[in-house]
Amino acid sequence: EEYIALIEKGWSKFVDVNIRQVIRDNHKQIRTGEPFEVLAKAKTKSGEEKWLLHRVVVRMNEGSSCYVSFMDVTDKIEKERLRIREEEALREQAARDSFTKLYNRGTMEQLVEKSLNSAKQSQYAYIALDVDNFKQINDIYGHAMGDMLILQLAKLLKQVFNQKASV
Repeated sequence: EEYIALIEKGWSKFVDVNIRQVIRDNHKQIRTGEPFEVLAKAKTKSGEEKWLLHRVVVRMNEGSSCYVSFMDVTDKIEKERLRIREEEALREQAARDSFTKLYNRGTMEQLVEKSLNSAKQSQYAYIALDVDNFKQINDIYGHAMGDMLILQLAKLLKQVFNQKASV
């Protein structure tokens, strides 16, 4: 406990990590002397945040000793986060109409199927609207007017269903 308190007092000044959790998570490696890694956020003197990957080896034989090396992996973490955000944006774009931002037919079918498969009790209602002769609206009044009509229908559905509708 004294040793942990000393580590917490010193380590926590530099690294955003719960040392007790690290010990719990890596108890086997600490006991056996196997190396393990800890990823933690650290603040530099200038206040900038960095991600550091700590490689730790604890030796418990003939007195305890702990060897820690660390590597700045901030760029790698930031690149991975950017990649994930870009993938999410692409998935969202593929799921929706580019102008109206409404879910496309394929996405709606997937959402309905997923809900039906995961629902223990059916407390859902699904309504699919088909605007009859919509092609004529586009032909007579133009695509801009047709898009505006679809947007107004979506807005009305959201108002009626208190934002609970997936449109």
